[in-house]
Amino acid sequence: MRARCSFAAVIAVAVGMAASPAQAGQAARSIRVTGYYGTTCGATMGSALNFGTLNPAQNPTNQSYTVGTTLSVTCSSSTNFGVWSALTTNASGTQRRMWNPLTNSFLNYTLYLNGSSNTVMPTSSSTSGYTAAPSVPQYISGIAATLASGQTLQAGHYEDNIVITVSY
Repeated sequence: MRARCSFAAVIAVAVGMAASPAQAGQAARSIRVTGYYGTTCGATMGSALNFGTLNPAQNPTNQSYTVGTTLSVTCSSSTNFGVWSALTTNASGTQRRMWNPLTNSFLNYTLYLNGSSNTVMPTSSSTSGYTAAPSVPQYISGIAATLASGQTLQAGHYEDNIVITVSY
């Protein structure tokens, strides 16, 4: 829409200049009117991913826990984009981990896209995977994290700070 308005302004300026012949004692100068409409994306994130307090009486090492939040991406119409999150310094290889600084212990977790346990969050930049719809350029996804069962836990607070990136 902005590009169309700019084009109309160029026509109006050009026609206005052409319709006013230069007269003695006047100076005419042409000006250039331009506009740009490019692809852009923005994102908002819901609440933090918080597993809360794991109760030792419920034997958390023998069951998995999943928490989730939402990601809302708004892009220019028909823009191709990708969603990803690089591994942090807490990771071991490709395994995401939360760190407990008091005990120097780690708690493994997996980050998922689309709120399901079948799409692991990519760890490298990509501009593919999604395309903003022409009429509704918004994409809302669930982000989930799961603690796997079978981990030995030490008391304390575990944390990892991730950055979720939208590439387009």
